[in-house]
Amino acid sequence: MTARDRRVLLVTGSLIAGAHASVWSELRKQRVQYRASSKSALDLKVKLTPIELFLAHALAQRRLPDAPWVPAVERFFAKRLEAETPTLTEVVLAGALAAEGLEFTGVTLSELFADPERRERLLADHRVALVSTTLIRDLSELEPLVALIARPGLRVVLGGALIGLMHRDWKPMSGVDVLAVGYGEVLVPAIARWIRAGYGVFPAGEGYDVEGRDGCQVVRAHRPTSKSLDGLPRADWAGFAARHGRRLRMVRYESVRGCPYRCSFCNFPFLFDDTTFRVKSAKRIADDWEHFEKDLGVEVVSCFDSLFTVPRSRIRELTDELRRRRLNIRWICYARGDDLVTDDLLPRMRDAGLVQVHIGAESGSQLILDNMNKRQTVAKNADALIRCRELGVSSIVTLILGYPGETRATAEETYRLLERARPDFYLLALLNTRMEGVPLLSPESRTRFALHDWNDGRTNQPFFRHATMDAREAMEILEDMDHRVRAARLSLWAPLFFDGTPEYELAEREALLDYQSHLIARYPRLGKAFAAAHRWADRKLAAQIVARYPAASMVAA
Repeated sequence: MTARDRRVLLVTGSLIAGAHASVWSELRKQRVQYRASSKSALDLKVKLTPIELFLAHALAQRRLPDAPWVPAVERFFAKRLEAETPTLTEVVLAGALAAEGLEFTGVTLSELFADPERRERLLADHRVALVSTTLIRDLSELEPLVALIARPGLRVVLGGALIGLMHRDWKPMSGVDVLAVGYGEVLVPAIARWIRAGYGVFPAGEGYDVEGRDGCQVVRAHRPTSKSLDGLPRADWAGFAARHGRRLRMVRYESVRGCPYRCSFCNFPFLFDDTTFRVKSAKRIADDWEHFEKDLGVEVVSCFDSLFTVPRSRIRELTDELRRRRLNIRWICYARGDDLVTDDLLPRMRDAGLVQVHIGAESGSQLILDNMNKRQTVAKNADALIRCRELGVSSIVTLILGYPGETRATAEETYRLLERARPDFYLLALLNTRMEGVPLLSPESRTRFALHDWNDGRTNQPFFRHATMDAREAMEILEDMDHRVRAARLSLWAPLFFDGTPEYELAEREALLDYQSHLIARYPRLGKAFAAAHRWADRKLAAQIVARYPAASMVAA
């Protein structure tokens, strides 16, 4: 076997999300995904809502007005730390391949899509493609990806979160040779042995099982016996920086896997084909961060695992350890609102370097939070956001509209939460029922809420209805609330500003709100065009519902 026969093309990222060359490139990707989808008009409406503001932003950046807020806006959009930092998946898999002595080339799906000449050259130069599906949402993204890269003689291995959720009901897909399910730290060495053995039958080994299924081999890692993640190797950020010849100012970090909570809409507890909550110790985290700062010159650590503040005792120990070691590293994390208002935890975190927190508040209605099994209160979420502002910690809040039990009155409570708390950044999302296996979609939950959804696995946004609302009404409320939040200057729309959020400063808030208001007022024709597009999509959605789901037509009308 030649070196070329062992060369791996490592593909990460997403077709829809993530970096893209331009708004126009993003529109082309959306078209590819839509053509492979079930062509749901609801999916179209969900896409139309953000595209309008992104287009306005692209137009505005060509020529900004002579206004006092312009210098601050230009400085903010020059900050690209989020976009410049590779995904943790890419770094972990690259490090594992390097440790196995395999030659590889890393590329994102967006890069393969944007540059056909480079894509063909890479596919010709490699004999196996290792593809992470962690940022791919459903078959309407996965199938175009496989079609894009599949070639005679090229072996395709799919792993990552989506495969972990789909593998039990996997249907044959032309061009796919192996499904890798579970922990990559176990599976990459197994894949390396398969490559060295000449790509035949997957070799048996410790730590995983192999099953043949309709011409595809399913390799499934055994679940760890320990609840500690301290034994996992450190993500090889140093190797990544050396290979790419650049300094990394920010790294992404994973301190837990799974989640101790069972919020009904969330699939975090079920990723990695594992439902056990596992954690790294405070000492292990501090050791890693000290290495990042002192050996690599890292300035920011982004902890986007499910819950960084659980268990609380670990965070107390960590904040003490970070201060004792006199680390100057800044960090960002996900947190529950109740953790941040318990005793002195938030001030301790800020004093240890916390600069930004992401809070999944989900709703301003206690009824909806209870229906979600959030084990949380609206008051604590609001207090957490207000305390963040008072302590100089910036905040990003996510909210879900349309959950079972939602009415226009409960949605108005969500608006009042934003009005009271005024987080720095916000994101409103429509209830999404495409993630099979979450508690909301259990038979018991469907019966309790009279929930029906129509999901063929080929849409980012399945249509749903339940006892109090359907997807069309929820989408109408979401669009209206987005406009109200921006018009009232309550918060900044997170997707538009996300690349600069790791270095966001509270003093920039008013200038960025001015810019957001400018985008809304500056292009009235664009607004009219998108209003017409929404009306067309509404008619198309109504027709689809009547044609496909006649039992829902009266409820949805």
